[in-house]
Amino acid sequence: MSKPILLIDDEEKFAVMLQEILELNHFEAEYSLNPREALTRLQRENYDLVISDYKMPDLDGAEFLQEARKINPDLPVIMISGLMNMPELIKVANIGVTLVLEKPFKTEDLIEHVARFVRPRPGDEVTAQAMDMEASEINFQLGQVLVSYPSPARYLSDASNENKRFLEALWKTANNCRHLPFYAQRGAEVRLVAKEIMDWTDQDPEAEVVRFDLVDTKTEFTQIWVQEADPFPGVLVIDLRESSLDEGTLASLAHWIDFVESCGKDLSLSRLLYVLPMGARFEPDLLDIEDPLKALLSTECPVLLSLRERVQDAATYISRMLTEQEARIIGRDNLIRLLHYARPGGYQELQSRINALRAELKGKEALSPDVLDSILADRSEDAASLRSSADLEGFLKRRQRDYILLHRSAGEDLRDTLVRLGIDGEDLDQDSIMNDRCLLFPHLLEDTNT
Repeated sequence: MSKPILLIDDEEKFAVMLQEILELNHFEAEYSLNPREALTRLQRENYDLVISDYKMPDLDGAEFLQEARKINPDLPVIMISGLMNMPELIKVANIGVTLVLEKPFKTEDLIEHVARFVRPRPGDEVTAQAMDMEASEINFQLGQVLVSYPSPARYLSDASNENKRFLEALWKTANNCRHLPFYAQRGAEVRLVAKEIMDWTDQDPEAEVVRFDLVDTKTEFTQIWVQEADPFPGVLVIDLRESSLDEGTLASLAHWIDFVESCGKDLSLSRLLYVLPMGARFEPDLLDIEDPLKALLSTECPVLLSLRERVQDAATYISRMLTEQEARIIGRDNLIRLLHYARPGGYQELQSRINALRAELKGKEALSPDVLDSILADRSEDAASLRSSADLEGFLKRRQRDYILLHRSAGEDLRDTLVRLGIDGEDLDQDSIMNDRCLLFPHLLEDTNT
């Protein structure tokens, strides 16, 4: 009987080290030192996961992956390598690699990725319990994620198995609860998640998404807005990514949930999304908080992974943002480089880079690689400067949009809303304002930088 994980590396010391790491974390693995011999094993036996080196004699990782896909097209394959060049990344991405993990990597990162595909031995009670929770939400068949949500997703990309799992878990929670927590990094496509849920719950998915920070929920203005909102929004986003999930924060969140549930509004069709910071760990049962919050935080929270880990979704978003003509001008090689650009700002940064890219296309027949390089490299080297300029500008754009949404009456023209708020909106493009591309008060950035 084969073991769930097959390791492939021509260096025995590294293969043995990987096997020991996995077994110490209660996963069963065996290794092969020859990729051709490994292919024979794949034909003879079933594995849940393959972890392969890229640089190998006889067959390199891409050639091995191509042959492995003929045997089992849905088998998850993690490729481990030193710094891979762009042609190599493109090659394995086109063949359908599940994940590329570059050396050096952290042991905990490896274990986290492995746990998505393989069940640990029953001896590890904690890990087994976590896997049982995931297995209760996600069904696998030959590496494919079986879903019950309306697929394909309409707004959020579900091209990757990772996002299929995320949406499936969210779908099942949304059918039983109106308070929906999930983890996401800064810059993630949270609005698209909200629109997807609007679509699921027969709300108007084209309606604007209203977002609050946790501090907003404690203000009198917000509470008055909740009581006067008619109807209550189909989806309301509460963003906790800038909060530390300490007892004080959770107490504020408990107070908010209690207020919303007792405000007398019809919430039967509404969903409240709670975006939690990645990596946060807490034990709600140990905290002195109210039962509604304990129930919320005890819910299994799905994770919206970063676009770095979802190349297929990044490709979907790029194709949505560009017209065929724009894609032709940019060129295939540049598009591939854009696809594999490390996006520290996630979806929002990808959107920003493509907007800048589109501005460079006017009057051009082709895009120079140097122009693409300058757009992708347009990030401050100084972290403090980045936070005070690019990050602050994005924050201000989001906040002004949320502020306008709170004050805008149903069906009211945006210019009328701005005039009522004391803002001259005659020369402003409505689409730019509502899509976070226009800053109403740019002098705020100048004041900060001086």
